[in-house]
Amino acid sequence: MMAGVDMVHVPYRGGAPALTDLLGAVNKPADHSRSRFLEPDERRAPVDGLSPMKQYALTTCFTAGELRKKDGVWHGPPNNRPLAGATVADLVREGMLTVTANQQMSLAQLTARGNWFARTLLHDASDRSFPTKHHANRPLQATV
Repeated sequence: MMAGVDMVHVPYRGGAPALTDLLGAVNKPADHSRSRFLEPDERRAPVDGLSPMKQYALTTCFTAGELRKKDGVWHGPPNNRPLAGATVADLVREGMLTVTANQQMSLAQLTARGNWFARTLLHDASDRSFPTKHHANRPLQATV
């Protein structure tokens, strides 16, 4: 406890769990870097037409690395809410996910296109979570 500041360090095993907590507004990690999602000169994927369920499926697959089908239901990380099978099928048809299956398990992974859409969604979410310096330093205006 130097300089009279009381802080608690919360360790994460990689960026995915920290990002999951960030998007869920549990804890905000100290790393405010957004460069891992989109490169500065990379254009955004056209994500505006995606349903919230497709957005959730893409970002869940990105953070978890894959989706697994267990007992007929698609899941990302353990204890996350299940994903609709129709949503996964739609994303496969749209070229954003690939599915591999054997007799015991099915896995869905992002294609290059799906990865681009997921990174755009996460980049946009990080922009909303971390206001720019311009916005952070703007004085509050009283309304009468």
